[in-house]
Amino acid sequence: MEKGIKRIEQNGVHVAYLTCPQIKLNKYKDATMLSLWHIKGDSMDFILDMPELQDIRMYACKFNDYTALSKSTHLRKLCINGIATKEEQTFDYIANLSSLEELIIGYIQPFIKFPNLSNLHSLYKLFIFECKNLVDIKSIVNIPNLRVFDWCCSQLKPTELEFVMQKDSIQKVAAQFGGKRLNEEFKSLLMKYNL
Repeated sequence: MEKGIKRIEQNGVHVAYLTCPQIKLNKYKDATMLSLWHIKGDSMDFILDMPELQDIRMYACKFNDYTALSKSTHLRKLCINGIATKEEQTFDYIANLSSLEELIIGYIQPFIKFPNLSNLHSLYKLFIFECKNLVDIKSIVNIPNLRVFDWCCSQLKPTELEFVMQKDSIQKVAAQFGGKRLNEEFKSLLMKYNL
């Protein structure tokens, strides 16, 4: 085992507290899952050594260039949990992940407007949590085959999620609003739309 890199689960690799030049993953070519903890650097090019990646989980990571993600043609699941920056995050690069099925974004304070993901036809599950400044989520409705939406950010009211419930493809919407009255209001909206 190399310092900061270890094999986990059946076919995963965990990388923690390294800088990009230190990360050498060519001996993990068969891995399908990559967990990154507190990694910072210019680009994610090190993932190109792992052509079978289906699941990438990033915790408190920050890269200047995310284009290597779009070259991961098998990527189905992306989790972004915290980013080590105060700069606004647009997540526009996610729109290039054509095989993405599940997207999880959490604990990103400089995240204000949800990106346009209308070209991600495989994306069916979206989970957003603790993104306290995210207020512009109108473009979520443009995700063509979104079936599952989970929201756990307290700044919006239940009625501000109603447009997602009206989407034809939606099968499940879950949310927490931090108060009994708002949670009850949300439950009544779910019943209204048979969700």
